[in-house]
Amino acid sequence: MTDAATPAVADALTPANILEPVSVPVPVPAADKAVTAPPEAAPATADKEGPADDAAKDEDSEPKRTAKARISELYGQKKAAERAADMAVREANELRRQLQEIHRTTDPNDWQQQQRADVRSAVKEERLTQLHQEAVNSAQQAVELRERGFMAKVEAARERIPDIDNALRTFSQLPISEVAADIISESNKAAEIANYLAAKPDEARSISMLPPHKQAYELAKIEAKFDVAPKPRLTSNAPPPVPMIGASSAPSTPSLKEMSVADIAKELGYGR
Repeated sequence: MTDAATPAVADALTPANILEPVSVPVPVPAADKAVTAPPEAAPATADKEGPADDAAKDEDSEPKRTAKARISELYGQKKAAERAADMAVREANELRRQLQEIHRTTDPNDWQQQQRADVRSAVKEERLTQLHQEAVNSAQQAVELRERGFMAKVEAARERIPDIDNALRTFSQLPISEVAADIISESNKAAEIANYLAAKPDEARSISMLPPHKQAYELAKIEAKFDVAPKPRLTSNAPPPVPMIGASSAPSTPSLKEMSVADIAKELGYGR
């Protein structure tokens, strides 16, 4: 990658324009090599669609997508950005360890060894700088996707919470930690939790001062308030089924008091 291309990539990943499509400059022929297009090829035909038409179709189809699918897509993109940031941090940490090892094992009195160590260090330090930028960009993208996912859940909850806009204005002023923001945005009741904390700002401030694991516990308790309890199972009024005699069941044998003399003699084998 040349130095001239680096600023363009950096600009494309800034939070201010991360949602905007990156414009690609179209090369213009020099004045002395300009070619006049044939008259019949100049106007765009109706049966040919370019990238702009495809983008317009995507925008038109976006409102038709279900809220659940959109939320799921944003969640997947957020997790992918978080994994990319984590991988960059892990690789950067490994490079730092390797650089320390190079400095520790290089003999300062050995000129050739020192030269080789300098070359290896320069390559690793350049990669370390790239990884730092990749981690920052991926982390910023994850935060942006977290906010978009939260707002998608808010849009889906407008029918349930008509006054959600006023609640959001209050919620945006509350001290919400990064841990709490992640938990709330990933909850299926994100809009309900935000509405609850907006109505109880003192409770929100108390939660923000807790350790991360206790914040998660308190937010889970709030989320549980909005879980719909399962409907109780209705008892059937139908009469119980008639007991059936299985094929292996044998008829009961009468007692001696219920048997006649002839039956007793028959049972004992007389008269056969």
